[in-house]
Amino acid sequence: MNKAYLKRLYQHNRLIFGWVSLFVLGTLFSNFMGDEISPFFVWGMFSEKLENKKEQAVIEIYINNEAYNYTKELSNFNRHMLMSPIGYYKKILDNDGQDPFQNFLESKLGNTYQKLIPLLPYISNTSEQIKAFKTWLKEYLACSSGKEIQSFRVIEVLYSFEKNQITKQAETLILESE
Repeated sequence: MNKAYLKRLYQHNRLIFGWVSLFVLGTLFSNFMGDEISPFFVWGMFSEKLENKKEQAVIEIYINNEAYNYTKELSNFNRHMLMSPIGYYKKILDNDGQDPFQNFLESKLGNTYQKLIPLLPYISNTSEQIKAFKTWLKEYLACSSGKEIQSFRVIEVLYSFEKNQITKQAETLILESE
């Protein structure tokens, strides 16, 4: 027991011992309160049965009126660099053209959010940046596909799965070139 870490730390440096003890106790308290605190996590996400999905949304991209198979054509990294911004752009569209990060900040900060408004152009997407996305996407698609792009279209297709049948339920236009 003489070689126990906390005992040796206490004997060596009481200030560091105090900080380490405070961190450990704070982490344990936070976990008991239900907060997820690193390096320990609440395992609630593993405690429920995963239900089968009845529907699945899939992003389809058409370049020059031809389907672009980005799952086959792109590496995992490039596919992520393409699909992540498209997914976030869709969230912006679904949020009436406003970056959802602003709503998140407002809900978390409450009255303090008003003090943050001057910083929003630096930490979230502005309307100019949202408008510029179409140009960026066209350039990224041209670079990643190796094609000269006359036109492109990005749609979200909703498929349903029932009785071993895949059925197209709906199609939503996300973005298309002029």
